[in-house]
Amino acid sequence: WNMVRQKLTVSREQCKVAVAADGAALLLSTGRGPTMWRSRAASEWPCGPWNALYSGQVRVIEDGDQLSLDCNDPDDAVFTCHVQQQQQQQQQQQ
Repeated sequence: WNMVRQKLTVSREQCKVAVAADGAALLLSTGRGPTMWRSRAASEWPCGPWNALYSGQVRVIEDGDQLSLDCNDPDDAVFTCHVQQQQQQQQQQQ
């Protein structure tokens, strides 16, 4: 569950993050309750409001976006997405 305190409102598999062939990161909500996300747009400091992504729904996530596992207490289990530049990846492979 990746939480300090497990909660009944969070499924064992609450969401999945996958990378598409074009490099876009995709968030798929798979839990009973919604997976929460918020944008880290420059105009919304520190972050925008929480939004619900319901089971089966997919969304592209961007650098700085945040995900939350618990829809009843979104600030309890927050993950921040960071994009690693492809150039950095190529340098590491050399």
